[in-house]
Amino acid sequence: MFMMLLVYFGAGRPLAERARRLLTPWLIWSAIYGALKMADAIASGHPLSDEFDWWMLTTGPSIHLWFLPFGFAFVALAQVLESTIARVAVVVIGFIVFWRVGAVSLSPPLREWMFVAPAAIVGLAMRWWSPSLVLALAVVAVVLAASLGPGPMTVWKLGIAALVVLAAILAARPGTPDSTWLGSPSLGIYLIHPAVAAVAARSGLQGWPLYLVVAGGSIAAAILIRRYAGWLA
Repeated sequence: MFMMLLVYFGAGRPLAERARRLLTPWLIWSAIYGALKMADAIASGHPLSDEFDWWMLTTGPSIHLWFLPFGFAFVALAQVLESTIARVAVVVIGFIVFWRVGAVSLSPPLREWMFVAPAAIVGLAMRWWSPSLVLALAVVAVVLAASLGPGPMTVWKLGIAALVVLAAILAARPGTPDSTWLGSPSLGIYLIHPAVAAVAARSGLQGWPLYLVVAGGSIAAAILIRRYAGWLA
């Protein structure tokens, strides 16, 4: 659902603005997590080769960063393709290919890309055409794809996500100070939570206490980042 929203609303903004919003934090946090990995390897005496892999060139040194360049790629695709035929081809061929390939066991980052690709493609289609029409076609396409075999996302998950996104599009209103304040730390929470989790895990906490500390710590850190270092997120 988040990827649908990112592609749909992001594609309506200038590409340079989306690059600043998605790629700049990706580069910054890739450097941060890369430095943390190097420090951890040095402290533990492990070789650096154990901490890094080739696929990190496309995702960053922490796997959770993958969605930033991936989302930007789809936002850019939405703005670059102008031909109706090309757009239809991307949606139809891309959806079928991703659905079929997604059933295969893949390693990161292909696993993450294939899992969320159908949602990103639905977001593309909603941006290019009527969201209501796309929702109807998506339901038909998902049912047909499901009849061919298992895919990276179950029918009900993709269908519910598309329905929620359509409701969000139809009910969209200008932001208020309160909604902006509530939503502004969201990216920071996502970006910093693995670091908070890694620190909290070393305290010996387990179960719900650990989850609460990670959630509270991530929210607090994201609010501080937003207030004093907004360029980080």
